Amino acid sequence: MKGLPFRWKLTLLIALISGVTLALAFVGLYVNDLYQFRSDIERRLETTRSELQQRITPLLEQNSPELKGSLQFLANDSLTEGAALYSSDKHLLDEYRRFGSAPISPSSTQIGELLNSNNGIILTTLRKNGHELGYLYLKAELTENERTRFSNLLRGAGIIFVISSLIALIAGYRLQGTISEPITQLVDAARYISEERDYSVRVPQHATGEIGELIASFNFMLGTIEQRTSEMALARENLHVSNLQLEDANRTLEVRVEERTRDYREAVKAADEANKAKSGFLAKMSHELRTPLNAIIGYSEILLEDATDEGNKAVASDLDKILSAARYLLGLINDVLDISKIEAGKMELYIETFDIQKLIQEVASTVQPLVGKKNNTLYLDCPAEIGDMQADSTKIRQMLFNLLSNASKFTEKGGITLSVARDPDGLHVIMKVSDTGIGMTPEQIGKLFKAFSQADASTASKFGGTGLGLAISLQFARMMGGNITVESTPGVGTTFIVRMPLQVQDITHRLVEVDPAKISIGTRPPIALSKLAPPPDHSPCDVLLVEDDPPTRDMMARILEREGWKVRTANNGQHAIDVLEQVIPATVILDLKMPIMNGFQFIDHVQTKAEWRQVPIFVFTSMDITQDIRERLAGRTAGIFQKGDHSRDDIIHHVQEAVQAHLTAQKNKQT
Repeated sequence: MKGLPFRWKLTLLIALISGVTLALAFVGLYVNDLYQFRSDIERRLETTRSELQQRITPLLEQNSPELKGSLQFLANDSLTEGAALYSSDKHLLDEYRRFGSAPISPSSTQIGELLNSNNGIILTTLRKNGHELGYLYLKAELTENERTRFSNLLRGAGIIFVISSLIALIAGYRLQGTISEPITQLVDAARYISEERDYSVRVPQHATGEIGELIASFNFMLGTIEQRTSEMALARENLHVSNLQLEDANRTLEVRVEERTRDYREAVKAADEANKAKSGFLAKMSHELRTPLNAIIGYSEILLEDATDEGNKAVASDLDKILSAARYLLGLINDVLDISKIEAGKMELYIETFDIQKLIQEVASTVQPLVGKKNNTLYLDCPAEIGDMQADSTKIRQMLFNLLSNASKFTEKGGITLSVARDPDGLHVIMKVSDTGIGMTPEQIGKLFKAFSQADASTASKFGGTGLGLAISLQFARMMGGNITVESTPGVGTTFIVRMPLQVQDITHRLVEVDPAKISIGTRPPIALSKLAPPPDHSPCDVLLVEDDPPTRDMMARILEREGWKVRTANNGQHAIDVLEQVIPATVILDLKMPIMNGFQFIDHVQTKAEWRQVPIFVFTSMDITQDIRERLAGRTAGIFQKGDHSRDDIIHHVQEAVQAHLTAQKNKQT
């Protein structure tokens, strides 16, 4: 069927419909004939059936033995060919048949009863008071015409069916042309167009209705395609001309591209070299500037303490100014180096888990002297149950210190509030720094967070500052997926709002998990800024100080010796190894950048001996503490300090704890 042409499919469909119609008509004729035949048989046997019902029903009710032979009187009935009596459970009770007649069997289906009717058998159900007693079958004596009635009917119907089917097939073939011819023309046109690509062909439109609309749409589509094809041919011709022109331009352009590529490679190479030079400059400046400033700060603290102890207020005041200026200069250098690293894409994140309330207390302890300079009061609002945070704690601390320093600068005899709370979404923490200072206008707010820029010129001249702190703080916040916003009213005060995720997802840098018990990076517990008592017991060498810069080495040795510790010094890692061969100290304070053997090589060498590995090592360096440095030192040092970022008391406090822990461990081993 699938391979036949459309016209033959349509012809066969018409013939099939006609055949089905004739078949249904034959079935209806047969059913009607059967009904009339059954009615005629029932009329002929009505008298016999009534007489048998009257005789047999009482016998069935009594289950009389006389039921056997009760049908034999039918031998005198010329209209009856046979009969059978069955019980209600279809058990044969009696039977009468003329010679040569077939037995009568009950049927369990209605179709079977219908076929029995076709053979002249009628069924009578014998009942008494609504209960079935049995079944009586009577078979009428049929004439020859009645016996051949069904076969004659079937033969005539078959002849009629064949003749009618032929007529339907011929008529369908003639009539289908009015439908199939337009469609055939449409198919032929489509085949020709697909083979020849001739879109000027049109299908003759003689049909009406849906087929006519289909042909009209097909012709319209051909016209559109023909128009587009002509336009495309013209476009191809124009494109060919343009390609020729483009080839000429390309030949010229290739020469220019080669020249530009050469220039670009030279520029990239120069930029890489400049970037390396900048990175080297930053690293060198970080070391070369911080080292002498650290010595100035250290010696200033020693001299200031001596002057205070001697009661020389004038000298103490001058030394305090020197110390403040040195610390300010160190902070400025740190800010310039930080903003340079941010712009160069060299700033790294160190993600660790820390207690938020503890960090807030540390920041408050550090900033308290700065707040009190202008008779301000610092208020803290941080619930104890606020929990932990996963972020770069050093940068969070620096952000808050910058904001609190900024608030202290523009507030006098007022209040500064640091409030911390979890965001209602449960995923962020909100830190607010509010002051009752001079406030800002909307125009001044728009100038914030720009490097080397302040609200206006008058503010810069009156209060000082470089404007780097806020710019660095905003960059730090955004590096960790947070943000800083500001609200301010002139004459009322300003509020900086820091919104940070509780768990910083460090995408551009690796998340390094470090055990806080093994390494301390820039953490400073709030301790009293007073002289700390020396440990009660001393080993022959309490502290081994390894530092290549003589002023810094002498300054730190004097600080430690003034606290009662015995100090041995070494100017490089190899010298320190020689000292360890002689005596094992309670702790080691180590610089990283040294000649002959640097701090990293020294630590690697220390790991080779079990007794040396027990000595706590504190790194005290002017180098930038990068992610690589943290990874190399993780688990191998007791703490890392940036020169100039920690006070003398901070360092003494950590060293004292390490020395005391080492001495206690030694005593426990001896006992």
